Amino acid sequence: MIIGVLGVLDDITVAQAATVEQIHQANASLDAWQLYRRAMQVGQDHIASMVNTLVLVYAGAALPLLLLLTDQALPFAYVLSQELISEEVVRMLVTSSGLVAAVPLTTLLAARWMAPRRPGRAEPSETAAPEEPAPSPTDQEGEAE
Repeated sequence: MIIGVLGVLDDITVAQAATVEQIHQANASLDAWQLYRRAMQVGQDHIASMVNTLVLVYAGAALPLLLLLTDQALPFAYVLSQELISEEVVRMLVTSSGLVAAVPLTTLLAARWMAPRRPGRAEPSETAAPEEPAPSPTDQEGEAE
């Protein structure tokens, strides 16, 4: 289960970092905050998709247990108080909250990394004056005459 969640976590963080990179390439003038906000709009969809995926995975893995519980006429509160059920519910809540926290954190780190260091200013390599070409030997001879 932990390996599966790590796979989902890896998938969602890589996708979110790539989203930030693509938004930055589309508009390099965005500062970190603007980049973060735009990427989080996509990130909300990532979160919804991954939480839905996890719920379906958990339901599929626990299907035999769910069928066994529906066959018995037990009160819902009693079923939730059973260690096996409560453990699965806690596991699902913890992993989902970890995924929900991973998207904003990944987006923030990627936005800070990709955005220009000083908002509104170009990168140093873009503002440097171009170097003048070195004079050729023929130019130097013509000047001496």
